[in-house]
Amino acid sequence: MRSRRRPLLKVASAIGLGGAGVAYWQRRPIRRWDDIDAIETALAIPVPTIPNPVTVTADHLEASYSRAREHVETTEQVLPDPDAQESGHLENANKSLADHPPDSIDDDDERHEALDNYLLAISASAAARGRYIETDNGQPSDELQTAHETLGNKLDAFEAMYAGESLAHTIVQASHAESLAGTAASRYSRATDFMIDSQYNNSVVWETVETGRHSLHDAEWFLEVLETDDTVDWATDIEDLYERLADRIKTATDEVEWEYESDVPSYSHDRWLDIQLDHLSEPERSRDAGHLAQALLIQAELATVASTLSAFEDVPGRDELDDIEVELIEDANELVDEKRTAREQLETTADAVESDPLGKHLLCQVTRRIDQAELTLERLRDDVKSYDSAEWQFELDYVALRYRGGAADAGSIPDIVELVADKE
Repeated sequence: MRSRRRPLLKVASAIGLGGAGVAYWQRRPIRRWDDIDAIETALAIPVPTIPNPVTVTADHLEASYSRAREHVETTEQVLPDPDAQESGHLENANKSLADHPPDSIDDDDERHEALDNYLLAISASAAARGRYIETDNGQPSDELQTAHETLGNKLDAFEAMYAGESLAHTIVQASHAESLAGTAASRYSRATDFMIDSQYNNSVVWETVETGRHSLHDAEWFLEVLETDDTVDWATDIEDLYERLADRIKTATDEVEWEYESDVPSYSHDRWLDIQLDHLSEPERSRDAGHLAQALLIQAELATVASTLSAFEDVPGRDELDDIEVELIEDANELVDEKRTAREQLETTADAVESDPLGKHLLCQVTRRIDQAELTLERLRDDVKSYDSAEWQFELDYVALRYRGGAADAGSIPDIVELVADKE
């Protein structure tokens, strides 16, 4: 890899994002209040809202609510005279249910929020029940051992399904189900360890087991959506797409220069490391567990970023921005252009993928990364006096990089969507 230091870093033009070039300047005094005005303007530019592509049916919502409602009512019957802490748990559980009645929710995103709250109700109910039934530690009760055994049996019986009407919907829906099943399996394993070690509080084990059982219940419902009269078995296609995406990733990463200059990582290196840390031991772990859809979806997320890495070779890594005296933006007003460009690319990609579930999923991942830039700007705005000039400049530069990365990622999504669409 060649060593280089360039007085002018043309990252924006290199990845087709427009806006001002990226330059190298000596540190300069920062006019904070002008910067705050620019930050406020950037934050006011809305990021498109991407609907959750995972389907929650009305029947699923009702079933999840009813199960949580029954759990809470059973706990209330078990506890004839709850103490203050148990009463607090039950109060929280009932509030989670009362605030999200299933018959008043039609929007998918709101349905996902309701499911989260039903799980919280189960968690609070189980905590109250465990606190009443169990001793603090020692031998778990027969009731707890039975609940734990039931979860294990349900996990053994769980089978992933890759038959649906469309390949993209099957991938996204089955992946979400597999993720929940993986969560349930993790809780089962953790509860097993807790029950062996008498030092753990058994009331905590109740919560771990019961939330695992409810997550698996929801996982089964997410798979049920795929069962129609017009289903196609996509298992072979999912395996093939996994390998094709792996080839894409290898080709893209083989060509990347990981160093900005000798012993100085590039931002390409940072971006690739970040996405890998987001999916530690993945997608291999999911694949080894037999969760093919989840493995493929993670592979698609990795491929989305991999295809953009070469555009960031000429930018030093995050930790080196300050050390080697490089500034990426000369004026905070450039953040407004960066944010606007990112938003426009998100909108363009959203129009291109339309209702495709895979495209929407990948866009959701991009908006989450852009949200991190938003949080940084909010922190700068709210705590303006806590940064010296170098720290302030570093944060502005890093926000600019996040916006550029988000725009680049969004621009790469249609190619991934097209690869999957070609299999249908």
